[in-house]
Amino acid sequence: MLRGRTLSQGLLILSLLFLTGGTAAVSGQGAAGEQVLQGERMRALVTPEGLVSVTDPQDRYGADIVSSRAPWGRIKLVYRTGDGPWVERPQNRPNVMTTNGVAVMLKSDYAADPVTLTQTFSLAGDALDYDMEIGTRNGVEVEIGDLALYLSWSIARSENPDTIFEKSFTKHHFISGNGSFLYFTRPSGEPPYLMILAGEGTGLEYFDGGRGGYKVYMHSAVAAASVESGTWRQPNTSVIIGGSTGRNTLKYRFRIAWADSWDMMRQMLYDNGLFDIRVVPGMTLPTDLKAQFSLHTRNVIDSIVPEYPDQTELSYLGEKAPGHHIYEVSFRKLGENMLTVNYGKGEKTYLEFFATEPLETLVKKRSSFIVNSTQHRDTTKWYNGLFSAYDMKNGVLRGPDDTDGFDGWWGYVLACDDPGLCKAPYVAAKNVYFPEQKEIDAVEYYLKYFVWNGLQRTDRDDPYPYGIYGVPNWKVARDPAERAKISTTNLDKMKIWRSYDYPHIIMLYYHMYQVAEMYPDKVHYLDAAGYLERAWQTARAYFIYPYEILPWYETYKWGCYNELVIENLIADLEREGRKEEAAWLRAEYEKKVKYFVYDDKYPFRSEYAIDRTAFESSYAFAKYGTLNEMQPDSNLWFDKNRNVWYSHPSVSKADAREFMDRQNQAGLAVRGWLEAKYFLLGSDFTYSSDNHCLSYMARMGGWSILDYGIRFAEKPYDWLQLGYASYLAPYALMNTGTPESDYGYWFPGKKNDGAMGWAFMESKRGRAWIRKDIDRGAWFYDGEADLGNGAVFRTACTVLTDDPLFGWFAYGGTVKKEGKSFLVEPRDGVRARFSAVTAGPRLTIEMERDGFAAGKEITVSKSLRRVSLILENRSGDAHQSALRLTADARVKIRVDGKRVRMSEENNDTKLYLLPVTSDSHEVKVRLKHRRNTGRFQAGA
Repeated sequence: MLRGRTLSQGLLILSLLFLTGGTAAVSGQGAAGEQVLQGERMRALVTPEGLVSVTDPQDRYGADIVSSRAPWGRIKLVYRTGDGPWVERPQNRPNVMTTNGVAVMLKSDYAADPVTLTQTFSLAGDALDYDMEIGTRNGVEVEIGDLALYLSWSIARSENPDTIFEKSFTKHHFISGNGSFLYFTRPSGEPPYLMILAGEGTGLEYFDGGRGGYKVYMHSAVAAASVESGTWRQPNTSVIIGGSTGRNTLKYRFRIAWADSWDMMRQMLYDNGLFDIRVVPGMTLPTDLKAQFSLHTRNVIDSIVPEYPDQTELSYLGEKAPGHHIYEVSFRKLGENMLTVNYGKGEKTYLEFFATEPLETLVKKRSSFIVNSTQHRDTTKWYNGLFSAYDMKNGVLRGPDDTDGFDGWWGYVLACDDPGLCKAPYVAAKNVYFPEQKEIDAVEYYLKYFVWNGLQRTDRDDPYPYGIYGVPNWKVARDPAERAKISTTNLDKMKIWRSYDYPHIIMLYYHMYQVAEMYPDKVHYLDAAGYLERAWQTARAYFIYPYEILPWYETYKWGCYNELVIENLIADLEREGRKEEAAWLRAEYEKKVKYFVYDDKYPFRSEYAIDRTAFESSYAFAKYGTLNEMQPDSNLWFDKNRNVWYSHPSVSKADAREFMDRQNQAGLAVRGWLEAKYFLLGSDFTYSSDNHCLSYMARMGGWSILDYGIRFAEKPYDWLQLGYASYLAPYALMNTGTPESDYGYWFPGKKNDGAMGWAFMESKRGRAWIRKDIDRGAWFYDGEADLGNGAVFRTACTVLTDDPLFGWFAYGGTVKKEGKSFLVEPRDGVRARFSAVTAGPRLTIEMERDGFAAGKEITVSKSLRRVSLILENRSGDAHQSALRLTADARVKIRVDGKRVRMSEENNDTKLYLLPVTSDSHEVKVRLKHRRNTGRFQAGA
C-alpha cells in the first residue's frame, strides 16, 4: 500500500504510485548508462542524471512527460549545520547508479557534504514508485531548510500540430500539505493523463519557478523567506535530523501513474489515501450563498478547522455515499477563507475558499467603477473618452500620458486591443438588464469621441470603412512615421488587421442596439437603427479586412472572444427585415463553423500555438452546427496560406455534436477540475506557465461547460459542477467590500471598491507576462478582465438540479422544499435565467430584459410540470418583455392569469412576448414534457 511509515517513526515518504500493487523487476538496460523499468502501462528510463523519460507503452503518440532539457530527480537541498549559514547543495554532484534487479538506485555521497541523498525508482504494478532518502553523515545535526523536486514537463517546441497537441502537456497541481498531487494533461485532452501522488506522511507546502525551472517543496523555509514580499497561505517548514533528534534519515515517496479518464484520476486519489474533492457551487462564494463539499477519502477525518471560526458556519451533513463525507459551509468574512482538514496521524490538507459580496452587488459595482474611475474625459486629448487600465496598487487610472512603462508596442494595454476594448462592451451588456442613465451616457461618450473616426474608421472612409485600428493605439496606427518607430514590418498595410479587435466592437454596438431598442429615451448618440447598422458593418469588416490585408490573421480558423454575439446579430437583422445582410453574415459565420467542425483536427489556437481563448467560440460553433441545418458545399472558401479550397460534400448535425464532445475534452485539459482551491477550480491555465492562472478565460470558456451541462450532456452533474465553479471563480479577482472590510481584500480603500485584477498570481511573488512583479493574488491591473465580465450575461443562471451526490441543490440561488415543489430564490447576479436539470426533464427560462423579482422565489414542481415566478419591471414603463423557454414540452404561459400565445419556436426554444404594464407580474408556466429528457439530440 502507498500509506506506510509515519512521522512519529521519523520517516516522511514522498512516492509516485498507482492502483495496482506487486513488484516488477528492472526490465533491462537501454543505451549505455541507462536502465529501463517497464510494465504494461509504464515505461521509465533512468540514467545517473535522473529519470529522463516516462511514457505509457499503450499511448499511440508515445508522449513523454519529462522535458528533454531537464530530467526528473534533480533535487534542491538547502541545509545548515549548527548556527552556520544556509548552504545549497550543488546539483551537479555525481550520482552512482546501481540496480538490484528490482529497483534502480541513484546515490550521491560526496564526502564534503554533511548530508547524503539516495533516490530509488521501482515498479509497483503499472506505477512507478520514487523514493528519496536524505541522511546525515556520522550523525551530525543538520537542519534542512529547503527540499524541493524539480519537475520540468514537456512543452511543445514545434510547428507540427500533432506534436503541439499530443506530445506536450499542461501541468496541474494541488499543493496542499499531505493531500497534495499533480497531474498533467495534453492540449488535445486525449488520455492518458499522468498523476503524481504524495505518499503518507509526505506533504507539499510550496512551489516556485525561476532558476532551474518549476519545483515543488517538501520543506521551504529558506525559499519562502528569500522572497522579498507577498503572502503564502501554508506553513513554510524546515526539519532537523541527526544530533539529539534521534533520527538520522528522512524518507519521502511519490507515485507516478497514467490514468485513462478523469474518473480514474479521482479513483486513484481515493485508492492512494488522498482526497477526491467536489464543491458546489464553487470555491469563490458570495456571502449570501452556502456551499457544500464532498471529501471522498479512506482517511478518518479528525476535524475541519475554519480560519475564522466566528465568521464561518460549518456543518457535517453525513456520508451520503460510501466514503463521501458531505459538509456545508458559508462565510461572513470577505476575502480568503481556509479550512484545515486534520486527519490520519497528524496529517493536514487545506481547502481554500474566497468570500465575496453578493453577485449582483459585484456586477453593478464593476460597471459603476468602470464609468466613474476608468474613463478619461479631456477634450484637449486625442484619447478623450477612452476607458483605460486602472492600477489599484497605486489607485491610479493609467493612460497614454501616464503609462507606468506601457510604452511603444506595449501601449496597447492602455488604449486598444483586448485590454483597451473590453470595458465598454461590459457596461453596455450590463445596461441591457440594469439600465442606468449615467452608464449609458458614458458609453455613448466613448463611442462619439474615442471610437468613431478614431479607433474605428467611419462609413465615409475609403478604403476599408468601419475598419478598427490596432496596436499600440489608433493615433500611432494612423501615422506612418509613428508606426515606423515601433515596427519595421507591414508598414505598407493599413493597421486594421487584428481579427480579435472586431468582435469587441460588434458586441458593443449590438448591446447598445438592445439598449436603444428597449430604452429609447436613454440614448442620445444613435438610435436603435443606427447601432444595428454599425454592428452589421463592423461584423462585415471582421470577415473581410483582416484576412484580405494580412492573411496571417486567419479569421475563419481562430476562435475570437465575443464573436458568438454574431448569432444574435443575425437573428435581429432578420427580425428587422434586413434579410440580405443577415444571409451574408450567416454564410460567413457558417464558413467558420464548418472549418472548426470539419477542416482542422485541433482548431484551438489563437495568435499562440495553444490557447484557452478558443473554447468559448469552439463550443458556440459546435452548438450552432448541432442546432442548425447547414448545407453541403463545394469550394466554399480559398485558404491563401495553404493554397487549398475547402469543400464539405456532407454536412450533418451529428458531426457538429461529435465535435462538441471533442472540443469539450480539449477545454478540460486547460481548466482546473480536481484542484480544490478557489483560484484553481474552474480556472484556466496556460500550458507553459508555472504561476499564472484564473483570468477572464475562466468564465468565457466556463460558459460553454455550464451550457453543455444544461443543454446537451447525458450525465450533466460533473459539467454543472465545473461550469458553475468556472462562472464564480473570476469574481475573486474583484476588489470590493463593505466599510467594515475597508472596501476590498486585495487593495483596500474606498477608491478601489469595484476595481479588478487581470489574472491571478499563484506564486508568493512572480513576474507576470505584462512585465510587472506581482505578489500572490489578483494582479493590480485590470487589463482584459472585463472580457470575462462580459460573459456574465450569457452565463449567469440559477440552476436547480438533483445531483446524485449532493441531492437537490440550487446553483446561484437558495432552495427549500415545500410539499411536492421547490422554492428557489435566484441570486446569480443577473436574475434573468433559470434552468432545471434533472435525470428526467429539463427546462430553461430566459428573459431578454427585466428579470425575476429580487427576493422572490420561483416555485417549481418536482416533476418540472409547473413553474411560477414574479417578473420584475426594471425600466418602469409599459413594454413587451421577451421570454424564451427551452424544453421538449408543450407549454402554456399565463401572465396575471391571462394566456400568452407563443410567437415562434426553434429547436425546442419557444418565444413569448409578455405584456409588462406594472411594477411586477405573476407568470405561470405549465409544461407537458414529450420525452423523459430535455437534452437536445442531434437529428432528433
